Amino acid sequence: MVRTFVTDRPAAEVAALLPGDPTSIGPYRLLGRLGEGGMGTVYLGTGPTGRRVAVKVVRSHLAADPEFARRFRREIDGARQVPPFCTAEVLDADPDHAQPYLVVEYVDGPSLADVIDRDGPLTAANLHALAIGVATALTAIHGAGVIHRDLKPRNVLLPPGSPKVIDFGIAHALRSTSRLTAENQLVGTVGYMAPERFEVRPGGSVQPAADIFSWGAVVTLAGTGHEPFHAPSAMATAARIVTDEPNLDGLHSPLRELVAEALSKDPAHRPTARQLLDRLLRPGGLTHGTTVLHDQPDLRAAVEAATWRYTVTDGSARRRHRRRLAAAGAAVVLLGGAAAAVPLIQARSQGSVTPASAPPTPSASASASQPATGPEPAAGDWIGELEQSFNSPQPVHLRLPPGADSGTIRYPRLECSGTVTVTSRSTEKIVLEERIDTGKCSPRGTIVLWPVGPTRMLLDYKPANGAYSARATMTKR
Repeated sequence: MVRTFVTDRPAAEVAALLPGDPTSIGPYRLLGRLGEGGMGTVYLGTGPTGRRVAVKVVRSHLAADPEFARRFRREIDGARQVPPFCTAEVLDADPDHAQPYLVVEYVDGPSLADVIDRDGPLTAANLHALAIGVATALTAIHGAGVIHRDLKPRNVLLPPGSPKVIDFGIAHALRSTSRLTAENQLVGTVGYMAPERFEVRPGGSVQPAADIFSWGAVVTLAGTGHEPFHAPSAMATAARIVTDEPNLDGLHSPLRELVAEALSKDPAHRPTARQLLDRLLRPGGLTHGTTVLHDQPDLRAAVEAATWRYTVTDGSARRRHRRRLAAAGAAVVLLGGAAAAVPLIQARSQGSVTPASAPPTPSASASASQPATGPEPAAGDWIGELEQSFNSPQPVHLRLPPGADSGTIRYPRLECSGTVTVTSRSTEKIVLEERIDTGKCSPRGTIVLWPVGPTRMLLDYKPANGAYSARATMTKR
């Protein structure tokens, strides 16, 4: 049974539309404002099925820039390949619209920045859960050949279940107008930018190690309430990032040492995202002292999927990991901003890390980040327990006949049953439309299957009205 920790922290605030705002774009109806940034405005919207989504509409002067349009289209292609392992899933986009837009999963939770502003630093257990969730997200993002470039507390949301990283990769398109977006400011948030980002190098490009530096800065703020290189001005902060050692007062071992490595001036000395996960989840390490429970969803499922898909290069290490994972329990901590128990799993020891056939560019990421078995083994009989925030776990049985584009689904305890039809299939995932014929369950919904091994899949479910979401880890019978 899932244990839920209820807090009174507010979810994301939705402001009313302004007089000049559009009321719809493409097939999406816009309901209110979620935020505004250098690229455009983010709206709360609903899709054709009634599902709530976040719609980012690009500013008109950027849309008119051909170089921006080219970069935006490329970054969207890469972002679509990022699996939803502690990330907000990219659902749709139209870079050729008069007002280009991007549609992503709506994450109903406060940002890490809002939580810290309101409640101060996280407790040790909550901090470790946050560090693991963001490292999981970076593992998925980097594994798909994408670089975030603007990881910061406002891009880490805390809904029920596990942290969600948003806005990955899209900031790159802003560089089309100029390398400097304002007076002496690079694209990004200065306090979370790696020192190499401030170097003027012709033809230089941002590497994944820059996101690792940002991870260290985010974790520092979450654990201490202050940035590691805080200074009175942006320029002074940049100078400290380039020349000074970080202020890690308030962080404790062994997390402090890992953060210090992530904040190394030399990108080559920083761990990879996958190595961060290995060390954060090492038995007897950073999760020491947390409650050990079994069969927890959310963060455990995300970490399990990420560690399966993006593995060490040493085959023997992978075999050791799979044996350990099969026997491991979940170390569970309560993520204060997420209003839910978030579980952790033990993982293998550190090694040389790479995504399976990792791509150098987003365009190749679809084949590079596919699961070891691909989506074809989805055919068969599957069982699991659907975890919901408002109810007890519900058994679910899914049957997909070989070679067919439809199957059946049953929720025996709820006395509901119906059909599922494949609406899209890729190397990453299978999307099904669910129709309930018998029982009082939601009549229509969407199921996304993410194969993570020959006998396991992650199942994400959302009803057509988008009122809630649920997840199951499915096992092949």
